[in-house]
Amino acid sequence: MDTETLLSLHQSLYSCFRKYNITLQAVTSDESITISGRNRVKMVGYLRPSTEAQAVEMMMGRNKPKLELRHHPVIELRKQQEGVVLELVLPPQAWWDQQNLLGKISLERHYHEFYQLIGQLPPHFKIGFWEGTHLDEAHLTAGQLLHPQLFKQWLATFNCGQDWLRIGVWYDHHHQITEELARHAQQLERIYHFIAWKSANDFRTFYNRALRYA
Repeated sequence: MDTETLLSLHQSLYSCFRKYNITLQAVTSDESITISGRNRVKMVGYLRPSTEAQAVEMMMGRNKPKLELRHHPVIELRKQQEGVVLELVLPPQAWWDQQNLLGKISLERHYHEFYQLIGQLPPHFKIGFWEGTHLDEAHLTAGQLLHPQLFKQWLATFNCGQDWLRIGVWYDHHHQITEELARHAQQLERIYHFIAWKSANDFRTFYNRALRYA
């Protein structure tokens, strides 16, 4: 896929966002957040509005005018050989949101809500903790994680501040998939808002409490 095709796909997808009331902002970059250092894989990232992003970065101790994508959950639309990837990525540098997620799922009600969100994904969605633009062989699928015990064991291996959390779909083509992409983006957005810290979704105190009693 060339860059022009990717951007055209983004424009079509972003117009669908209004239909689904998705309010994430779009940022175009030559660097995927899924790998350290400069990585020339053209992508469009979708993340929280600028005001929310700046507020989170300030709470993380950063006070720079330019947002750093790696400090936020990001839904990436990026080129992949002949196809395209749509993936929700929670980098280790987004530790504020990682702590928020772990604090939230320490409560039984929200743990089951997260399990249900994963269970509502198409069974072929790829999920794991790897880094890089290529699909890791050790990934699991949403279908496999329907098993409650496997889901519990999988979550228990997540290392906050070190691991990547990645949930996405890998297409081997890009023709006539805009509506399908939009549906998948809507599903990933629900998980995005489950994870992302904001004043009405603040569970970091539960994370810190769990650390004290660990």
